Amino acid sequence: MTTVHPFWARLCAIAILLCTGLCAGLTATQAVQLETRHTPTSDISVAYQDWDKILKSVVWDIGPSDRRAVGAYNTGLTKIRRGNPNPTRGESNRVFYHLFKDSHINTLRMLRDTLAATPNEVPLAEWSKTEQLVYFLNLHNIAVMAEIAERYPRRTLKSLMKDKDGIWHQPIMTIEGQAVSIRDLERHIVTNWDDPRVLYGLYLGAVGGPNIIRAAYTRDTVWDLLDTNAKEFVNSLRGIRFFRNTARVSLLYDIGRPLFDDFDADLRAHLERFTNPYVTGKLHQTNRITADNYDWHIADLMEGSTAVGVTPSGDRAGSLSLFIQNETGTRQFNNVLSLAGFTNSTKLPPHAVDLVEKIYAKHERRNYEAVVGIEEVKRGETPKAPDDGDDPENPEDDGGEGEEGGNDEDDGGNDGGGR
Repeated sequence: MTTVHPFWARLCAIAILLCTGLCAGLTATQAVQLETRHTPTSDISVAYQDWDKILKSVVWDIGPSDRRAVGAYNTGLTKIRRGNPNPTRGESNRVFYHLFKDSHINTLRMLRDTLAATPNEVPLAEWSKTEQLVYFLNLHNIAVMAEIAERYPRRTLKSLMKDKDGIWHQPIMTIEGQAVSIRDLERHIVTNWDDPRVLYGLYLGAVGGPNIIRAAYTRDTVWDLLDTNAKEFVNSLRGIRFFRNTARVSLLYDIGRPLFDDFDADLRAHLERFTNPYVTGKLHQTNRITADNYDWHIADLMEGSTAVGVTPSGDRAGSLSLFIQNETGTRQFNNVLSLAGFTNSTKLPPHAVDLVEKIYAKHERRNYEAVVGIEEVKRGETPKAPDDGDDPENPEDDGGEGEEGGNDEDDGGNDGGGR
């Protein structure tokens, strides 16, 4: 097997970047056509150890959604809330953007540029189809993390992703002589792999998107990891929310429209491949699908804020220890404050403490329900379904905690000047 190490290409990448500014004006007005040819028998393999180490260092895996809404942090002052007010606040893995320094951002940029230059050594047409997918997913996610980190802190990412002059649409990479944007990569992925699972490999930076996982994709792991991400996302409030006879699915599926010829019927069939019995039943009760469900708030620990508050102490500090899974799948206790770079003297923003405590409560609840279910099975009883909380059919719900509660909110603002 031939293994390509991206960092060989640093000198070549520098030369390519020098010409990017000259050719960007031309290529930005033309449709980007990335390589679609491939070699099925190719043994070309790209090494992603550097990206894998970064992910294991900066990503907090908060565990799967339990479809219970998490309300915003209440400051105790009338009508003043901090952090993400959406019911999906307790979902989506987090990146510790508040710890990034300029050197870390520069490392991400270098990794992005050298990976983009890798096809100069071995053209993409000589790669297998799966190796190409792995390459584009990892490159996409590195680029997204680098661009968000550069502009942190900010609360929402809507303008970055949707505005025509936002970073998603800027040609920031050069691949085989073409200036390429993040949106170009997404368009290439969804139009060249006839499998909706590729959507779940796209890290979008916001709470509303698929999880960023604590491992780089490889050709041996990519499809299993996409299956795992698909199952978590589809069964979460980020994936589908129900209001009366309508299934409000994620905007992610709007990005993936080319993958669904008959959008309603094909999307339903795809979703039911991954939905659990509860969500399957709810989906069968609907007769309409709208792709308008999305939480634009940044998926980080601080919720886009650099404000500080009280120092956690006593029982409150101790409660911040929580179960998270390591890469072997075994559970172990970790202190999220230590994991996130905090010390006992650190003044953690109250809304961040509130978020961690609610995620911890989710893990405690899941562990309790699992134990109760096992005991019921031992007694020959049918395990009871967990309490669904607030009425899932009420679109006017005030966003309190409980399954399906709350309306999406997006302030659309930058709320931060970046770096």
